[in-house]
Amino acid sequence: MNELSFLIPVRGGSRRIPRKNMLELDGETLIARKIRQVSPLGKVYVGSDDDEMLEEARRHGAIAVRRKMTNEGQDSANDMLAEFVGLIEPCETVVWCHVCNALLSTETYKRAIDEFYKGLREGYDSLISVHEVREHFWNADMRTPCYNVTWCKNVRHLCAKELPPLFMQDGGIFVNRYQDIIKHHYFFGDRPKLFVVPKEEFCDINEYSDYLYAKAVIENKN
Repeated sequence: MNELSFLIPVRGGSRRIPRKNMLELDGETLIARKIRQVSPLGKVYVGSDDDEMLEEARRHGAIAVRRKMTNEGQDSANDMLAEFVGLIEPCETVVWCHVCNALLSTETYKRAIDEFYKGLREGYDSLISVHEVREHFWNADMRTPCYNVTWCKNVRHLCAKELPPLFMQDGGIFVNRYQDIIKHHYFFGDRPKLFVVPKEEFCDINEYSDYLYAKAVIENKN
């Protein structure tokens, strides 16, 4: 049985940035870029409802899997995940990754997978990538979850760097056991290990400004 499979979902009907998955960064599409980042580590599947994107996946060495057309914002992610996983060969571990997290490196994926297996020995059941945030957040009810406002007024204001960290799920890496996904139809389990991605690799391309940011980072690095 194959130990590790990477699943890359791409759809043709992206609304905020039309044909987003075919945008280019540093001379390669987001699809090609993601395949290149993860292919040294395991078998790669690209699932799509779009012929051009499936062909792009094949051209760069991934296994192209035709998925049903989805309705963004309405169809359940659980159903999407269950459908995609049901179309691949059984394996031990599944890594779900999105092309819009374009700055993640192969080394970061490798470290995340190593942390997943280490986490299994520590009592965790899955792994999700996160971005660490230390900011003065407020809830809609005008309360802050980060510190005691009254205490700060009477003593001193806390700087952001002194606050306890919060962790934002960045959508870049989800690692779970194949059998658990088949059983629960979800990206992670009841006790996921949090894997903090390097700050310079944190980027989720949802708006065109995110794409311009990713381009600037890559151009500056080059």
